Amino acid sequence: MISKEKSRLSIFFFASLSVTGIGVHAQERTVTVCDLLKSPNSFEGQSVALSANLVLGPHGGYLLDEHCNSLGGLRLIVSDGDDDNRKVRDMMRWVMANHGHGRVKLEGAFQSKTDPETSGSFLFKRVLSYGDDVH
Repeated sequence: MISKEKSRLSIFFFASLSVTGIGVHAQERTVTVCDLLKSPNSFEGQSVALSANLVLGPHGGYLLDEHCNSLGGLRLIVSDGDDDNRKVRDMMRWVMANHGHGRVKLEGAFQSKTDPETSGSFLFKRVLSYGDDVH
């Protein structure tokens, strides 16, 4: 079982986000970490579906893309109640069982330059897919 601290990924928490449903809403755009980091002003605060590599470490969760490593990565921000959601717990367990990294598709909002250690943040709303189900 993942400890409460690890499940929160020792990251900031963003309140009152919905974690229901599976489909991507029409207003959301499917993007990569590279898209967000290459044009941060174009995506600032927008709700998007993000396909990325999730890496869990002692200082939190990071979303990366091997096609633009030089641009950095995004810190994953999960709301306080979201770690209790079954799909979130299942994804975190899968990532931890996969040596702390794995391919995920998440819905959320992008924020640029919120953390001096990263190139931006991704405010998590819900898990769309992970593992072999990511397209």
